[in-house]
Amino acid sequence: MSKKGENITKRKDGRWEARVLKGYRQDGRAIYKSLYASSYSQVKAKKTEYLSVFNFSELKNNENGIFDTVLSLFLQYKKYQVKESTYACYSNIIEKHIRPSIGILKIKKIDSTVIERFIDEKLNYGRIDRRGGLSRKTVKDMLTVLSLVLKYANKTGLMNVGQIHYSLPKIEKQEIEIFTAEEELTLINFALSGNDFQKFGVCLALYTGLRIGELCALQWGSIDLENSLIFVKNTLMRISDTDKKSIRKTKIIIDSPKTVAGRRAIPIPSFLLPKLYDLYGDYKNKQDYFLTGTSKYIEPSNYYVKYQKWLRDIHLSERSFHSLRHTFATRCVESGFDVKTLSEVLGHADVNVTLNRYVHSSIELKRLNMEKLSVFYPQSIPLS
Repeated sequence: MSKKGENITKRKDGRWEARVLKGYRQDGRAIYKSLYASSYSQVKAKKTEYLSVFNFSELKNNENGIFDTVLSLFLQYKKYQVKESTYACYSNIIEKHIRPSIGILKIKKIDSTVIERFIDEKLNYGRIDRRGGLSRKTVKDMLTVLSLVLKYANKTGLMNVGQIHYSLPKIEKQEIEIFTAEEELTLINFALSGNDFQKFGVCLALYTGLRIGELCALQWGSIDLENSLIFVKNTLMRISDTDKKSIRKTKIIIDSPKTVAGRRAIPIPSFLLPKLYDLYGDYKNKQDYFLTGTSKYIEPSNYYVKYQKWLRDIHLSERSFHSLRHTFATRCVESGFDVKTLSEVLGHADVNVTLNRYVHSSIELKRLNMEKLSVFYPQSIPLS
């Protein structure tokens, strides 16, 4: 018996064994250490503790130590420190971009020039086919992961990163697209037509700010019609499968939101309740998913394809599903929501995120506020 992908195995003598990567020999072969305990949970805890206080003296004193080793140790350490989706993101960036570009270099050769060259390479030739560069946002995300690796290496004594400095690519803030009032009305009328769970999901997102992953993971058991509340407990997403033994490249996971603030209760507007009661009918199985009405979920990517088809069917220009969330936040501000309340409904831990990322004043609201200046303007001015 073994725990797939964790290098944890139950031995014939009844003990559990965890193998931990310590480093690499000069010929490239891996060096492992075995840890033992009487149960899986105990040996996993022992493995996590060992990784957090691992003595890297052998690697530090090895003149031929390569950066690839640091990347591997970082991933092994982070595997039990972050959520699976976050780890998959780290692993994807490291395996596809950082390791191929600078993993082969000796640790002592990693400096500001190497990092700046890495940035330039990704901006100009970062695509897999090498026929162009990656966006500044994508490269900045890579540098965020690389920065975490360097901090880890510095903390463990593998590197002294005090002299490594580099400039992050500047990202121009893009205007967030929202639906106009007329487009919103068209979309709502379409979403309310018939008793279609998935169509009404668009309406629900537009009036609660739910993300597409949260909506796909929503089950009837998390909808309290009596108290008019939706409890956001999970999100559904497809991530890279980091298990090297797996034949799959990706997999679906249903997990709790990344932050405590993401787990939240959203009051259901009263005008949505009649339609929700109508859809609910005589439902008894609380485990059924809202968008399908069955025990089977719909993937965000498949739901997104349907959403785009609906926009074309009603002759609306293409918008991301996240535009429903942007529109919700903007309408809330226009309606006089206080930002703290809106931040909690959206599931943000920081009010500034709500202000800077999701709340965008419409031209109508700007015009209304500009007209308030009329109280300072003389009512009667002689024309020359």
